Amino acid sequence: MAKRLRELEDREAEQSKSARKKLKEESAADDEIEKLKKKINSLENENNRLEQTLSEMDDELKDMKSREWVRKKAEVEKTDSYLKVHLSLSLSLSLSLSLSLSLSLSLSLSVLCGSLLSASLRRVIN
Repeated sequence: MAKRLRELEDREAEQSKSARKKLKEESAADDEIEKLKKKINSLENENNRLEQTLSEMDDELKDMKSREWVRKKAEVEKTDSYLKVHLSLSLSLSLSLSLSLSLSLSLSLSVLCGSLLSASLRRVIN
């Protein structure tokens, strides 16, 4: 009977030892799961931060493109304005030169007519 009691105690001790070992393994696995959960949470936070930074950079890029477009549009309008002024001045100069040439021709014709008239009068007088 003592032998039988001893075998039961040994078996119980072995089962207890096995249960403690299994409990330690489960506890270690739970600790590892918690570490992994924390790591996942940390990575999700980092991902959210990076997405926010990317969104801010995208907004900044759009703003920069918009400002560049406005600047270029202003340059084009300024150049267009200069070209219109230049064209207007060129037309004014061209009209002035045409008028001057017309007046010069008119004066030349008047002098020629005067000379012809003078010559005709001299012939009539002579």
